[in-house]
Amino acid sequence: MKPSFTDRTPLSPLRGAGGSTATTPIDKAEVLADSLQKQFQLNRDIENRPLTHTIQKEVSEFLRKPHANDLEPISAKEVADFINKLKPNKALGLNLNSNRMLKNLPFKFILYITLILNLMLERCYFPQCWKTAVVIPIPKPEQNMELPQNYRPISLLSSLTKVYESVFFKRLNQFLDKNHIIISEQFGFKKIFPPATSCCVLRN
Repeated sequence: MKPSFTDRTPLSPLRGAGGSTATTPIDKAEVLADSLQKQFQLNRDIENRPLTHTIQKEVSEFLRKPHANDLEPISAKEVADFINKLKPNKALGLNLNSNRMLKNLPFKFILYITLILNLMLERCYFPQCWKTAVVIPIPKPEQNMELPQNYRPISLLSSLTKVYESVFFKRLNQFLDKNHIIISEQFGFKKIFPPATSCCVLRN
C-alpha cells in the first residue's frame, strides 16, 4: 500500500503522533499510513480461536493434497469483452496502465494478455505488483483536515488486475456450481436467486 498525493489535491498539514505536524508529502504519507494501520487492525476481542484453528488446519490439509486444475481456459473474447466495459477515465494504478490504453490495444495484444492470464491460472500465480494499490486519501466532509483519521482511503489497482479478477471470478463460480459446494439455501450474491426467492422459501 503506497499513499499517493498529486499536485491537484494538496493536503493540509497533518497532525501526527505526539502532536508533531507533517508538512512534506513523505511525512504526510507516513502519518496517514500509521493512522490507517491503526484503524484496520483485526478485532481480536471477538476472535473464535477454536474455529480459527479448525479453519487453518483444514486449509493446510487442503494445500498439501494434489489437485487437478480443470478450470476452463480463458478466452480472448472474454478478455476483450471485459476491457470494452471498462470506463476510460478511471484513475491509474501503480503500473500506470490506463483503461483508455487497454481499450485501444489491437487484438494481437489481447491475445498476448490472454496467454499470460491463462499461464497465471494454470500455475496458480498472481503477480505481487498487482496486489499493490495506490492509496488516495479523500477528506471526509465538514471534518478537521489536520487529523489523519478524517480521511477515507481509495485504493487504485492495476487495470490488468481487474481483468484477471473478472475472469477468475467467473471460473470460481463455475467451479463452485459444478462441485455443488455452495448450499442450496444460499441466495445472496447468486445471479438466478433474487431476494424474492428467499422470501418465498421462508414463507413456504
